[in-house]
Amino acid sequence: MDGDGEQTMRKVTERVVKAFMQGKSLTVGNTSTDGKNIFLHGNHIARKNSAGKVEVRNAGYGTSTTRERLNGIA
Repeated sequence: MDGDGEQTMRKVTERVVKAFMQGKSLTVGNTSTDGKNIFLHGNHIARKNSAGKVEVRNAGYGTSTTRERLNGIA
């Protein structure tokens, strides 16, 4: 992926993670949040549990995009 693609991915991650942390809904491209969960291509990759702790998983997809989204949360 070229530098422009990587920059775009980073901006998507930043926007979605910011909305997620603020408890707001947002969809940007293939990534979305309802403020409590994050989805990538419809796959559940992160959630806030009842204690407010963030739990992440790759949903069986160890792709660079999935890793990039999850790393954006940390």
